[in-house]
Amino acid sequence: NAEYMGIYSVAEQQRMYTNITSPDRVWLYETCNQFGYFQTCEKNSSCPFTPGVNPLESFTILCQIAFDIPADRIPARIKFTNSYYGADRPMGNRILFVNGDVDPWHAASVLTPPQPSEPTLMVPGASHHFWTHPSLPTDTPEIVKAREQIHSQVIRWLFVEPKAKAV
Repeated sequence: NAEYMGIYSVAEQQRMYTNITSPDRVWLYETCNQFGYFQTCEKNSSCPFTPGVNPLESFTILCQIAFDIPADRIPARIKFTNSYYGADRPMGNRILFVNGDVDPWHAASVLTPPQPSEPTLMVPGASHHFWTHPSLPTDTPEIVKAREQIHSQVIRWLFVEPKAKAV
């Protein structure tokens, strides 16, 4: 339905994403220009929500309206981003990939350490960013442990002498 997308009408989404002061605009730009992570629910899909309510086209129209990025250019932009950053095999070091096992986004993350300097951490019972929020007395033991593991990893990296560069 072109008049309704999830909890916001098309008109509301257009106002939200074309307002340059909206924090939601950054997410849409990254999605249109780099990631292509449109949260769709296509007709005849096994989507757990109402199929057909959030088809891909409803999001690509917003890319065109908000940023003048036509739908046919989005795949090339995603391909460039994946090529530049290494997709699910990024090149780097001292990267900790933290995910929660109930977070549907973890499927798009790095789940197996690419190398020893790029460890992974799966947090049982957590969704994304639970470990980045301020500590609360209601935090689960798994979240507390994840924060401790993240802290320990960062401390190890800070106090390890960097490898000398070849001359």
